[in-house]
Amino acid sequence: MVRDSHGCVGEHVQTLRRLEAAVASIRTATRPKSTGSLPEAIAQVRDSVIRSFVRQRPRYSRFLRALEHTGVPLGALSVCGRGTREIRYTQLLAYFLSPSEPHGLGTKVLECIFEPELHAAGITEIDPSWGKSRVEPESSLGPLHVGDEDEVHYSTIDVFVTTPNLVILIEHKINSTEQGAVSSGEISQLRRYSQAFDSNFPELKDRELLKVYLTPDGRAPKEAFEWRPLTHRRVVTRLMTLLTEADLSETARHNLRCFLWDLVCGPMALNAMRRKQLRERLQDALENPLRFPQFKRWIDESIPAFDDLLVLVERDLQHV
Repeated sequence: MVRDSHGCVGEHVQTLRRLEAAVASIRTATRPKSTGSLPEAIAQVRDSVIRSFVRQRPRYSRFLRALEHTGVPLGALSVCGRGTREIRYTQLLAYFLSPSEPHGLGTKVLECIFEPELHAAGITEIDPSWGKSRVEPESSLGPLHVGDEDEVHYSTIDVFVTTPNLVILIEHKINSTEQGAVSSGEISQLRRYSQAFDSNFPELKDRELLKVYLTPDGRAPKEAFEWRPLTHRRVVTRLMTLLTEADLSETARHNLRCFLWDLVCGPMALNAMRRKQLRERLQDALENPLRFPQFKRWIDESIPAFDDLLVLVERDLQHV
């Protein structure tokens, strides 16, 4: 490896030269034929964004009316101040995952969320038998001896799903993080859960096993990488497809809309303050479409699930 007179790595010099060349290339790049200048091209893009907004203005107006007057689906946990209490959302998730609960959705939530995860994990050769699923929230994984035999850890998995052919372990985080300082030699929380399951459930070892790490941002496990990251946003996006199914009862559809809104208002952080900001900014954009690009930038940064919210409210208005 070649170094220059100052001891810098030759590769760094080459990188700097490539960067300078790229900057020069940008400066001399061919300007858009239709505009003749970069500022005009930017203005053309902005105008296109504004035209798109104007075309969708009725949708945005209906959404604003729903926020201000006609109402949106009930996010009960968030209304009760439980918007980021993981255990509450874990209980709610387990309720909708269980086909034996009277939500009217049967096995649809289980299938919709986890069929893609099974395929992504390569678990495709079994019949999950969703109708025979048993769903247990806050389920004990039993004791685990760590290091010294006197040191015993007791683990509790957030949701434990079993079928005749499959086990799904779901660890659910909203604001908290995975326990265990790996850098200090501690066993990470998810690795400990894996070891506890292996030690205490030998009768389930003949079943396929799917481990899911559900968080708002899809963060990776600290070290137990067999746990598949899954975001609340992806859960919402998948469940939104169920709203179009014709065989849902009105009760089931209503329950699903409420569940989706609770997911959006809690783990996805559309709290009261954010809803107020959304109303104000959307009203401002509707009154002055020229400000829509600024509104769009704020939406992309603050409420990435906005398109899902639009559809969710529209579905709600179709069934009132």
